[in-house]
Amino acid sequence: MLILKTFSFMKWQKKSSIKDTALIEALHEIEQGLVDADLGSGLFKKRIARPGFGKRSGFRTLIATNLNNRWIFIFGFAKNEKDNVDSAELLAL
Repeated sequence: MLILKTFSFMKWQKKSSIKDTALIEALHEIEQGLVDADLGSGLFKKRIARPGFGKRSGFRTLIATNLNNRWIFIFGFAKNEKDNVDSAELLAL
């Protein structure tokens, strides 16, 4: 499994104190079919728990994949910062 992160995602991850183990756990959940949203074309939205809290009040990530062995964390945001990704952002991704 090859896991990649965009530079902006890495900066956001560090600022949000999200561990790599939480990202790997999210990928294993996707492989088991536990997906928050399949946005099409290999793009998924997945919740990640905030350290010390649950997924409900946690973070949202957008992950691109070829559903084989490559996973790219593209974008992350806190639920309290942004409700969802709008259609223009989705089209850009």
